[in-house]
Amino acid sequence: MSSDWNKTRLSELIEVKHGWAFKGEYIVEGLSKGPIVVAIGNFDYSGGFRFDYTRIKRYAGVYPKEYELNAEEILLAMTCQTAGGEILGIPGRIPNDGKLYLHNQRLGRVIIKDKNLVDDEFLYWLFISKNFKNHLFNTATGTKILHTSPERITSYEFYLPCINEQRLIGQLLKCFANKITSNCQANQTLEEITQAIFKSWFVDFEPVKAKIDAKANGQEPERAAMCAISGKSDDELDRLSTDQFSQLHATASLFPDELIDSEQGLIPKGWERTSIYTICDVIYGAPFKSKLFNNENIGVPLIRIRDLKNEVPGVYTDEIHSKGYMVTPGDLLVGMDGEFRPYLWGGENAWLNQRVCCFKAKEQYSTAFLIFTISPQLAHIEATETATTVIHLGKGDIDCFHCILPPVALISIFNNLANSLFEEIVVLKRESTSLAQLRDALLPKLLSGEIDLQQMAV
Repeated sequence: MSSDWNKTRLSELIEVKHGWAFKGEYIVEGLSKGPIVVAIGNFDYSGGFRFDYTRIKRYAGVYPKEYELNAEEILLAMTCQTAGGEILGIPGRIPNDGKLYLHNQRLGRVIIKDKNLVDDEFLYWLFISKNFKNHLFNTATGTKILHTSPERITSYEFYLPCINEQRLIGQLLKCFANKITSNCQANQTLEEITQAIFKSWFVDFEPVKAKIDAKANGQEPERAAMCAISGKSDDELDRLSTDQFSQLHATASLFPDELIDSEQGLIPKGWERTSIYTICDVIYGAPFKSKLFNNENIGVPLIRIRDLKNEVPGVYTDEIHSKGYMVTPGDLLVGMDGEFRPYLWGGENAWLNQRVCCFKAKEQYSTAFLIFTISPQLAHIEATETATTVIHLGKGDIDCFHCILPPVALISIFNNLANSLFEEIVVLKRESTSLAQLRDALLPKLLSGEIDLQQMAV
């Protein structure tokens, strides 16, 4: 550590302000417009917000304008509902997306006193650091639900480098974050492409409907289906190469030209409604003993529900359970308490804990076909399930899952398209995991001065 790193208390650099207690009767979920009330549930356990994957609640009442947040402002979670304090003090930056966000209670708004003394990007990563989290955990009140306060936050002491060193540290760590964000965005695009194909073929039956319309209008059904599949006009079909035209024609020929009644409504002729177990097996996590969990990397990582979003197991165990299942990258996992979302696992090999299950596609089918088949059914259960505290997904619910099964030849063509996209998703997830691990290894060394970026820059 350089001699110009000075021991500093956060209170010398920042203020932390409480949010406002927005009235519950005006907080509404499902609105498309209106200011967003930032909640503890919108935070990511590893830092930042996850508004794309959490419930968005908007405010329909009158509120003090001073609780409107500016883009790039930092908020800190001041309450954690787990005894381990995983999210206590976690920071998030308000997105610069043109939307209006409101400063809710139990969130600390960070106000920098003098930007010539401290860099906000450096501060963000300081809040991520293990030492800061340990300080908040050790000074928190409560047992099952932990609370911190502006006073406890600003009482944290650390060694502060000069402003130039702070900026170098902040920018380096931000580069890691930007690459991870870029990978996430690429994955979202790849998933949307795959989902669009699935929806067109197996939900909306667009090639089938195109054939039906073509027959009714005295046109060529196969060419109409080819247009629906490719998104090309009839004239553009003739400009395809011979191989491209042949492949597209072969795919179009697998779609029938008639819809028939079923329990599910109209479905293509020759397709059948069948149990979800026709296309997959479901593996349930084992009841590993919590008293054997550890944070010292002893044994094998264990995936709990809370680990699904970040794809980073929070605990290890050296227990070998007779019913244990080892999750590998590319497995499709679903949490069975609270919310029921399918996750394509991109983390390391790990045991599967109880209340998490794995949907394993059978040989002729793909994870992509499976994930888009079960997603709406999981969402329906989540929306309709009632409970006094936390909603639960049971085997009985999964036993009722079904799928509309097209011919194997058509599924094979979809698999060929989807598998390469999903394989790329897993590759990018693995890369992001490696980048996050490297960033986390560098963070304490950078904040302690063990790595001197100014010397390296010279």
